[in-house]
This record gives sequence, C-alpha cells and structure tokens, in this order.
Amino acid sequence: MPMKFGLSAYTLDRFLEQVVSRYPYRPALAMVGEEPMTYAELGRRVAQAQRRLAELGVQPHDRVVLLGRSSPQWAEAFLAVTTMGAVAVPLLEEFPEADIHHVIGHAGAALALVERRLFDTLAVPAFTDGRAVADLE
Repeated sequence: MPMKFGLSAYTLDRFLEQVVSRYPYRPALAMVGEEPMTYAELGRRVAQAQRRLAELGVQPHDRVVLLGRSSPQWAEAFLAVTTMGAVAVPLLEEFPEADIHHVIGHAGAALALVERRLFDTLAVPAFTDGRAVADLE
C-alpha cells in the first residue's frame, strides 16, 4: 500500500524533506510581526545546524538539551537534532528554574544548546565532565 503524502517513511526527516521540496517558497516559521522564513530556508538552516551538531560530536541516539524561548531558532534546533537521529530534551525558559537544573543534571545529554541570554539569567550549570554547552542561536 502506498504511503500518504508521497513519503518513503513516516518519519520527521522524510516529512521535512517532502515539505521543503514541495513548498520551498511558502512561509514556514517566524516570530509574531517578523518576516517568515520559507521552507527552503528552514531546510538549509536545519542542514547547517546538523553539520554544527556533528562538529560538536553529537551522534545518533545522543541526547541534546534545547533550552530557550519558543522561537524559530528553537524549532530549527529541534528539527536538526531529531532528523539527525539524536534525541531532543526540550526545555522552555518558562519552566521553573529548579526543574531546568534538574533536567539538565539528569538528562545524560551529550550537549546542551542554550539561548545566549539565558546563560546568566538562569545560571545554567556547566557540565563538569567535558560535555559541551553551546549557544542555541
């Protein structure tokens, strides 16, 4: 039986590829009041983020903490992490600080991507065992 939407598999990476291919010039993501990026731009940015994650040592099945506000950059990072086969550990800045610290401390993440402005305001704990904390943007 053929799959719906012309997908070769019902996975997020195949769905993203299909949407980027079919609707490259349609609006994809934006903050309220800002010019949206197109699906083609989203596809390019996700691929760029995947390369950056790989350079930082992220491999399939690794956990990656994503900490930031709900934004196109957060969504790009989520898509990059999940479509490369890693596992996103999603955190939003609205979560209680104690919960953020608890999740970061217990997630077993290979990397934490944190929005720059939250480093100081939330006193995000650094990993002490050599794992990386990088800027979400």
